[in-house]
Amino acid sequence: MKKRLISVLVMLLLPLLVVARQRVIVDTDIDSDVDDAGTLAMLYTLHKQHKINLLGTIVTSDDPFAVTCVSAFNAYYGMGDLPLGFLKGQSFLKNHSRYTRQISEEFPHDLPSWKDAETATNTYRKLLAGSPDHSVVILTIGHLSSLQRLLQSPADQYSHLNGKQLVEAKVKRWYCMGGLFPEGKEANFSRPDPGATVFCLANWTKEVVFCGWEIGERIITGDLALKAELNPKNPMYRAYELYNDFKGRASWDQVTAFLLADEASHYLELDNAGSCLLEADGSNRWISGKKGNQFIVRFRPEVNVKELAGKITDLMLGKNILDYSYLPWVGKSVDFSHGPLAVSENKRFLVHADGTPFFYMGDTAWELFHRLTEEEIDRYLENRREKGFNVIQAVILAELDGLNTPDRNGNRPLVNNDPAQPDEAYFNWVDRIINKAAAKGLYMGLLPTWGDKVDKQWGIGPVIFNERNIAGYGRFLANRYKDYPNIIWIIGGDRNGAMPICLSGMRWQMRSSR
Repeated sequence: MKKRLISVLVMLLLPLLVVARQRVIVDTDIDSDVDDAGTLAMLYTLHKQHKINLLGTIVTSDDPFAVTCVSAFNAYYGMGDLPLGFLKGQSFLKNHSRYTRQISEEFPHDLPSWKDAETATNTYRKLLAGSPDHSVVILTIGHLSSLQRLLQSPADQYSHLNGKQLVEAKVKRWYCMGGLFPEGKEANFSRPDPGATVFCLANWTKEVVFCGWEIGERIITGDLALKAELNPKNPMYRAYELYNDFKGRASWDQVTAFLLADEASHYLELDNAGSCLLEADGSNRWISGKKGNQFIVRFRPEVNVKELAGKITDLMLGKNILDYSYLPWVGKSVDFSHGPLAVSENKRFLVHADGTPFFYMGDTAWELFHRLTEEEIDRYLENRREKGFNVIQAVILAELDGLNTPDRNGNRPLVNNDPAQPDEAYFNWVDRIINKAAAKGLYMGLLPTWGDKVDKQWGIGPVIFNERNIAGYGRFLANRYKDYPNIIWIIGGDRNGAMPICLSGMRWQMRSSR
């Protein structure tokens, strides 16, 4: 079956059922307040949860230690290679933060000085130019000087488009912590560069979401609840300790970043029935009117702000990250930053979302989940990575009595062999291995089941699937793995009878669950 199966299955490759993660560039003024530090931690968590693809960081600050502080954060969280740009060309720099210099000096990182950082405009343009059209979210949690320079930038080695054209082509939405609604004067809009705010709003044509001061002011984080669970060796711990010794602080920046999370709509809603009127000094007013491209954030009725603060704190602490979470891999295998796989326009090969070709170099390990120990899996994956393979093919419901013979942990995949009752311990094991592969830059070519569970013309069986229940199993897999960056679903088989009808139902259900 193995030799015949693979030729059929590869022909039936289902395009990756991974929902494209939001590609995010964060622009921070990390210096005067501490909410920026908490926001960076949230973004690392969302990235490792596969919710966003954090492309890089822009530091818009007149504090020379701000960018080295971010470099230390990146290094601590295992993202030291993340592109990092700094607003250069300022007339005067001064260390005025309570924590940026200390973190820069106390924690290891690879950026000697702000002078060694890339310019913010170059970082912006490089990241945008390398992204698919209309795919990037810009998150600003500070003043807008760097964004203004991007909009004013000319064509360069990264793109023949000028700044406004590049934003128009590549950006999907801008989330902005700024303004006070319905009216007022807020720091990010009004100091130190209100002119940048005026310019950006006047020249921005894509969607923009303003998360005003009045939202974050009600959400208190960074208190003793955070301290109790945070490692004292974490730079975020040091930032909150130096800032106000965990006395709690409003979460202006964090709640803006929370808009990227799946749960945001449970607590917050967007209103685009109007527009933001801005004065030269940075003061603003929301003018109700026709729906347009500008949105403001409002709390949902009867929102529980303490519960929301808890959700934000969980993200700051990095909760709900799998042990082997995906980190971007650049090496012999695959660079996932090119985006999910899809079938090329001519339907002849696979490409990444940004158009980069993908050469399928696969190795077969049908019994990977079923028969190997974790140590054996680690050794196998590393061996295949070193040899240049980029896909490992494995079966979730394995061939060799995969239903009734437990895996090496003593677990079986289904309770009572019922496709509607997947065993959580077994699928946690599958999750873990998929994440191990992702951490090594390897795709998993996954067969949902071996053919004998559908049509037992040969093999061990038993047959557990039929036209009525197989779609539910497909829906379970699609929902569980839709956010993983490294899965190729292989749906096919080499036996007639019930298999073609059943697999057709599974394919339909998995596609519709994307």
